[in-house]
Amino acid sequence: MLCKKLNNEIFMHLEHLSYHMPLVELAQLIKQHCPDLLIQEITDLIISREKVGDTFIGHRTVVLHVVSSKIRNENCLYISSDTVAKWQSLATKQNHDVEQFIILVVNPKSKTHYFRHLSLILQSPIKLRKMTE
Repeated sequence: MLCKKLNNEIFMHLEHLSYHMPLVELAQLIKQHCPDLLIQEITDLIISREKVGDTFIGHRTVVLHVVSSKIRNENCLYISSDTVAKWQSLATKQNHDVEQFIILVVNPKSKTHYFRHLSLILQSPIKLRKMTE
């Protein structure tokens, strides 16, 4: 696994990600950069957000949210893999093949606007395509 950190952005590249159990592996990776939460809490937070709406944004990419008032250091993790993982949307019940994960680790009480630029990128199909190619 290659890992590079730049400010609050963490870039990771995996040679292999489990096809059927990517959430378990992702929670373990998130835990390395989010010591304030237990792995089970991370998993539960991702699942509860998945039930609200589909996080698949196309281009084999999902945007996951870990939102908790326990989080002291906000991060954005960009995880890519050489292998495809199966991701099922709990909201739409659709299966997606995914190679890239954008994970926002945020505190809902935060006063920072650090992740505002990412939300702008996600609203622009052209910028999103460049980011995920």
